[in-house]
Amino acid sequence: MKLLGLFAVGVLLCGCGYTTMDIEHLQVAPNTASCDPSGSNQNNEICLVVRAEKDGAFSPWVNINKSTIAGFTYEPGYFYDLTINTSCTRGGIGEFFPLIRKLGAINSKTVDAEEIQPIDPAYFLGSYC
Repeated sequence: MKLLGLFAVGVLLCGCGYTTMDIEHLQVAPNTASCDPSGSNQNNEICLVVRAEKDGAFSPWVNINKSTIAGFTYEPGYFYDLTINTSCTRGGIGEFFPLIRKLGAINSKTVDAEEIQPIDPAYFLGSYC
């Protein structure tokens, strides 16, 4: 019995990871925005403007780093509706690991000239598990 208890404690302390997988539904605006919340854009980083569907409703428009969705090539001037496969490998308690997003499907790609701004440049779509 003691051996079983020591084994359980060892597993908890080792930080052994596990992977979770999910699907996201994202819409991508036809324009990009600065990733810099101060507005100065000193690093010249450009973000996609996206919103995610959750429980049948879309969140407000927020930023996401342009390289965050593997396999997705953004073209300005198009409104995208995407299915994204997400995965996350977790380790020990209190550790933060990046959420990995891969393009599942482009459900639609529509020419659109509307300029959409994120609700607040400081808000980003979650990127950690």
